[in-house]
Amino acid sequence: MPQKGTLISDWETPAYCNHDWGTAVAIFYDSVDEHAIQNGSTGSVVLLNFSVIGELDDTSEMDFTNIQLAEGHQNYQIGTAPAKNGTFTMLHYGLINGHLTDRTGTEIEGVTVTLTAKDSGTVRNTTTTNGTGYFSLTDLETGDYYVNFTKPRCWDNSSLLTVESGEQKTVNTILWRKGDLNENGHSADVGDLAVIFGIELRHFYMQKSHK
Repeated sequence: MPQKGTLISDWETPAYCNHDWGTAVAIFYDSVDEHAIQNGSTGSVVLLNFSVIGELDDTSEMDFTNIQLAEGHQNYQIGTAPAKNGTFTMLHYGLINGHLTDRTGTEIEGVTVTLTAKDSGTVRNTTTTNGTGYFSLTDLETGDYYVNFTKPRCWDNSSLLTVESGEQKTVNTILWRKGDLNENGHSADVGDLAVIFGIELRHFYMQKSHK
């Protein structure tokens, strides 16, 4: 669906028709002198939105031909504009993977890993870590992403990454367990209470004597 460019923002909506040989696009001046494209102007006239389907490393040529410009009332002189062609190349998908561990290096299973696009805030993918704390997010388009890690009884963690075409990013992340003040990998145990109240823990071994 063609859209109006910056130079014809006050003109009528572009019309188009699909043919076997291609697509014809026509734009019409609204007859207001102030809205005419002035000599020496630069900017976009028509924006063409389209998609390309193919395999990795395939190319698709873009070929614009028969571009005509009409002066309009009163002379109706017709001229041409040079085409600006180009080539599209299919990009490789990217990959983000990694491991989740606690402070002691123990792998954490069942961490929810959420991939969110930075620009739109749209969630693009979600997975969970396996028994070894491993996760993998595949088939990623190029762009900036937030990778968020969440698990009950653990503090959330997040990383901002930029994924390029065909790139693999590895994110090895530590999740801190809530209440683990003594850093032993357990949430809010007796050792953490001792840290809170400043108590020194000692182990006493009782030996039973027989008479």
